[in-house]
Amino acid sequence: LWDFGDGQSGSEQNPKHIYEKAGSFTVSLTVTGPGGSDKITKKDFIVVTEPAPKADFSADVTTGEVPLTVQFTDSSSGTVTAWLWYFGDDSSSTEQNPIHIYTETGVFTVTQIVSNASSADTLVKNDYINVCATNIKINIAENPEKFALYQNCPNPFNPQTVIGYQLPVISEVELSIYNILGQKVATLVSGRQPAGTYKVKWDASAFNSGIYFCNLKTSAGFVQIKKLIFLK
Repeated sequence: LWDFGDGQSGSEQNPKHIYEKAGSFTVSLTVTGPGGSDKITKKDFIVVTEPAPKADFSADVTTGEVPLTVQFTDSSSGTVTAWLWYFGDDSSSTEQNPIHIYTETGVFTVTQIVSNASSADTLVKNDYINVCATNIKINIAENPEKFALYQNCPNPFNPQTVIGYQLPVISEVELSIYNILGQKVATLVSGRQPAGTYKVKWDASAFNSGIYFCNLKTSAGFVQIKKLIFLK
């Protein structure tokens, strides 16, 4: 006669038993024969832990203009009894599916820690949330050190996005949009510009959803391309 310590018992000589809850269980065995009976008890003999958690999450938006409201959704597996979020802007939450408002521009790394009584797991998504400024005026910097084409923001976008670039010297500039077939579909900038940092807006209302490429070319021979995602 077996007592498995979880309210269940058995009478087989070599039983198999399924423990369905976590905990420490004391097991007792009583054997009986022609000469009488004997009993042995092993305290906390079986230790059952919760299934190890595996952190995972998503966000309904990952890029947009400030203030940006983001709904985070937990999709962790295993047994999870506690959640801890770090949103990358000195804010945190212990909710399972928190809503967070980003009130400053920047690129933010999001960390999720899930745990139970036995173990924990951490997932870090670097540069996961990109919060852009709403001001799209051209902003001339005094002395950029190099040519650069910045990633558009927001991205994905619908139907407008802002593209930034910088010039360390006066240059002939062409900033163009190409479709996935390599066809030029729009020219945003064409002409001579002084050194500085620029932001221009592209309104894709007249175009189909899909992947586009922004191409910056200068008379100094600088060429750089960024991928844009337009989702209606």
